[in-house]
Amino acid sequence: MNRKADPVTIEVVRNLLMSIAEETNTVIIKSAYSTNIKERRDNTTAIMDPAGNVVVQVESSIPMLLAALLFAARGVVAEYKPEDIHPGDMFIVNDPYHGGGNHLPDIVIAAPAFAGDKLVGWIANIAHHSDIGGKVPGSTSGDADSLFQEGIRIPVIRIRENNETISSVLDLLLDNTRVPQEREGDLTAQMSANLIGVQRIQEAYARYQDDLIACMKELVGYSERRVRAVVAELPDGEYNYTDYVDGCGDKYPDPLPIKVKVTIKGDNLTIDFTGTADQIKAPINVPYPCTKAAVFFAVKALMGDDIPANEGINRAIKIIAPKGCIVNPTEPSPIGAQIDCQQRIPDAIFGALAPIFPDTVVTAGN
Repeated sequence: MNRKADPVTIEVVRNLLMSIAEETNTVIIKSAYSTNIKERRDNTTAIMDPAGNVVVQVESSIPMLLAALLFAARGVVAEYKPEDIHPGDMFIVNDPYHGGGNHLPDIVIAAPAFAGDKLVGWIANIAHHSDIGGKVPGSTSGDADSLFQEGIRIPVIRIRENNETISSVLDLLLDNTRVPQEREGDLTAQMSANLIGVQRIQEAYARYQDDLIACMKELVGYSERRVRAVVAELPDGEYNYTDYVDGCGDKYPDPLPIKVKVTIKGDNLTIDFTGTADQIKAPINVPYPCTKAAVFFAVKALMGDDIPANEGINRAIKIIAPKGCIVNPTEPSPIGAQIDCQQRIPDAIFGALAPIFPDTVVTAGN
């Protein structure tokens, strides 16, 4: 599509989409059963363009939850043919090895928004569920050595069709949790929020027509240009740093290195984790979507906190993470407590770039 919107309309639409994301996220918080969502607010919402690219995310929520949403709608698009996605559908996923997720308790529900027969966007949310099965209550086990011990794995599957919840899918999920009533309440809150979000996106399209989609495209492009503009002003070179995450029990008593090399050349930014510790049979491995979110967070924090948090930031970054290392493990490596390691990734990047951001980087901020 070659259609372009004017800058004023783009900014108005950005704020409109952000308000939709905030409204739907509030619906989850107010409707959820568990204190994990109502009090901890371990949830977030994002709006995507028709191709599944994140355009806006709730800015007041946990940054690392963006990991799943960067992959969720695109996971649906990759799994289902366009003709198999219909109005009234919703899709659910929690497996970072198959379609999107942080760890198994974080469940994503994504809904397409249609104007007539035309797909005009997506709305997706993620929320941390207090128990989704596994070897221990709460699902996250410090001694898990396999993903299969951490709960039920949900690939990208349909949970609503023709505006009705698919009861067999819901029953399967509820039979694999120790607190089915709470899970049903939280899942219903997520689906209800998406219903509101779809309606709001449809209202936005009714007002702006294809300018809405053009604005989404421009917002993603704007973020990429902003990051590249900052990178282009930085001195070319390679910047290296090694940080460490604590080992995990008697099997892994020694600190595990997270090695990063940041290469700047023109407006290109490459972040290379070659040399990082191999994956381990303990639940602190960081699946690739979470590594990508950690890099996303670090770059945004350094390059400009006013840069819209969307797919455009990713497009300005090349990530190298060798398969089988602790920041890009192979399945079924356990990942339940990956946040302990994931939060060291920004510190490693900050350490590498400290010489050129001396007034910005905070040492070992975690």
